[in-house]
Amino acid sequence: MAYLSNDNQGLGTIGFATGTAAASFPYRPVSGFGAGDRYLVFAEAGNSGNVLERYKGSTGGNLSLTLPAPWTPGSLSLSALAHPTVSGLSYGGANLRAYRVELETSALVYGVTLGKGWLGSSTSYTLPDLSAATLLNYTPLSGSVNASVNAVLSPNPVLGLDENDPASFSASTDISLAIATGSYTVGGAGINLP
Repeated sequence: MAYLSNDNQGLGTIGFATGTAAASFPYRPVSGFGAGDRYLVFAEAGNSGNVLERYKGSTGGNLSLTLPAPWTPGSLSLSALAHPTVSGLSYGGANLRAYRVELETSALVYGVTLGKGWLGSSTSYTLPDLSAATLLNYTPLSGSVNASVNAVLSPNPVLGLDENDPASFSASTDISLAIATGSYTVGGAGINLP
C-alpha cells in the first residue's frame, strides 16, 4: 500500500503483505492526511504463464482485493512472425476496457494497446510492420521473442493513466490486469498462451 499526497510530492510505501494476507490490507492512516490525499494498493499473483494484477485507490479504510480471473489455458495464439497475428482476444471479464500486446527482444520492445471499442467484435489483430516509417529507424523483431497479452479491466476509463505520473492515480482508481505470457522464435512454430 502506498500513500500519495494531494500535491504528488508525498509518496511512500506504508504497508506490505504477502500470501493470503495480501487479499486484505489493514488501514494505516498517515499523520496529516488531508483533502485530495489518497492511498493506492497494488496486488500481484502469478506463475510462468499467467500474471494477475490489481491497482485500487482509496481515501482510507480497510481494503479488500480480488484479482481478475486468469486467461483460459490455450485461449490465445500468436503466429511466430516478426509481426504476429494475435488470435483469441475475447477475455470474458466484466469491465473490459482494452488489450495490451507487448513483444520484447534484447534489442526492441514493441507494444500496442487496442481499445475494446476500436477492436469491436474482432478477436484477432496483426501487429503492423513499421519498416516504412524510416524516421523510427525500426528493425523488425528477430530471434527469441517474449510475448505478453494483457486484458485491461476497470469500471472507469483508464487509457489516460500514466504509471510514471502519480497524479494520474486517484482515490477511485480501480484497474485489474490479466496477463498471459510466453515466448517464440521468429520463423518457428506459433504458440498458444498461457
